[in-house]
Amino acid sequence: MDVQNNLPTEKLYQLFRKSVNLEEPIVFTTYAYSRKEEQYVDQIIGAFLKAISQEQMNDFVSYFVRELMINAQKANTKRVYFDEKGLDINNMEDYRKGMLAFRDEAFANIDYYLGKQKERGLYIKLSVQKKHSTIILKIENNVTITKVEEMRIHNKLKIGHQYDSIEDILTEVVDTMEGGGLGLIILVLMMKKMEVSGKIDVQKDQGSTTVGVKIPSGLQVVKP
Repeated sequence: MDVQNNLPTEKLYQLFRKSVNLEEPIVFTTYAYSRKEEQYVDQIIGAFLKAISQEQMNDFVSYFVRELMINAQKANTKRVYFDEKGLDINNMEDYRKGMLAFRDEAFANIDYYLGKQKERGLYIKLSVQKKHSTIILKIENNVTITKVEEMRIHNKLKIGHQYDSIEDILTEVVDTMEGGGLGLIILVLMMKKMEVSGKIDVQKDQGSTTVGVKIPSGLQVVKP
């Protein structure tokens, strides 16, 4: 089912109970992930987990979704920023050149870029679903991930699998081009602590990228 904006938590819960029983995916689409949307997504996650009686997983699932929604929005913002700078995001030299000032310029004018993303129809789509005893989380945006972006994601996931604590990896994740990528690494560490056997999966298609994971329901969350 598709979720409308600004529904109260109790209404979401009542709607989700039916979708959970039918094992339907619950989908929310937005063109911006500002503080307002973040709070509403947290409501969606909370209502979904309540509907499947897994409230103890709220912090982990909310963190997972928040991190990947932020990453998806940044990817959309980059497309607008690069186009306005006349740079080809798929060209390595242009990519390096563009990223030198991206964080300072784009985030200092984030409302402008969010508006441009909406004009271009660049969305972020969240899908949550309980199928049998598994929670399926997916975040999709309608841009194709570049080779550089894909390489960076896989590098962060690899680092997360190599270490057992944040302290052990702080010296490994310094990245002056786009930031440290600690969010993805923390996700991997949390999954390891909870002994989640699945992996964060990145799938790309012509015009879209989807990042997701399958998590057994009923996990007890342990902080990394």
